[in-house]
Amino acid sequence: MHALNQFNVYGNHLNGSIPLGFQHLESLTYLNLSSNNFRGNRLTGKIPEVIGLMQALAVLDLNDNELVVPIPPIFGNSTYTGKSYLHGNKLT
Repeated sequence: MHALNQFNVYGNHLNGSIPLGFQHLESLTYLNLSSNNFRGNRLTGKIPEVIGLMQALAVLDLNDNELVVPIPPIFGNSTYTGKSYLHGNKLT
């Protein structure tokens, strides 16, 4: 799985928190978790900071979930230069 470069689970009605395991997918360039039901007030409830450290990631799509926690500061301080789509959430 280390060679996986795209992961798309758009619209699958997944719920809970975003798994931390994505950090181990070093070749991942496209991560689409949009239109699911990830909730910021369940389980860990955070956008994992490790996603901001994924250097190969070019597109992060978390649109239309129910994330309600602050965007991790790592996104503003990291070397991540990819596109992030976060609309349709309740982020602060």
